Amino acid sequence: MDQPTNTAPYSGVNTGTLTVTPVTQLLNGYAYRAVLTGACAPIGTANISNCAVLTVNPNPVVNITPHALYVAV
Repeated sequence: MDQPTNTAPYSGVNTGTLTVTPVTQLLNGYAYRAVLTGACAPIGTANISNCAVLTVNPNPVVNITPHALYVAV
């Protein structure tokens, strides 16, 4: 994937904190890296972080059995 832009679900792409919201199951397995830039020229790939892979667990299934409601009259 190319560098994300500040469009949903990403924000803060050019800051120290990348925010991803909403996170959906479709993003499971996406990989991200930080690329540092500045006044000094990079030395090889020393300005690129290791890869971090996003893991999105599926929503849990909750089964609730309602109990009878008694109302005193």
